[in-house]
Amino acid sequence: MHQFPRALEGMGPMTQYAPRTFRGPDEIAAAACGPGWTADPETVAHKPNRFIASNGDKKRVVVWGNPLNFRHLLWAAMNVGQEMAEAPVIAITTKRGAPADSANRAKQEAIAHRSGIQLVHLVRDLHPRPDTRSADRFK
Repeated sequence: MHQFPRALEGMGPMTQYAPRTFRGPDEIAAAACGPGWTADPETVAHKPNRFIASNGDKKRVVVWGNPLNFRHLLWAAMNVGQEMAEAPVIAITTKRGAPADSANRAKQEAIAHRSGIQLVHLVRDLHPRPDTRSADRFK
């Protein structure tokens, strides 16, 4: 069961059993950094989930996960992000329909601001996995 969140991200050995997943790091890069930013697929890692995003000229570290993992995301952003010229980004992601915790969100925003780290909150939808969309898989 601890593999389930990674499977929803399209990562890890259990992904094949998840019929629906999130769109992936490029969705997060665009939401966290802006249009034109993409995730470098060679840098995608987990524990916590992270990658290096680029817009062609600049690079920055993006770490993402659910609100309960904020302290781990903050630590990773500070450790990995200190090697980059651009400030790191933490993307707090929730599945559409999950309850919002505004008090916790305000606390996270204050901590990120004090740390010099950009914080974004992203509500995401699950989508059919690309390799499960075809009817040919049943032949």
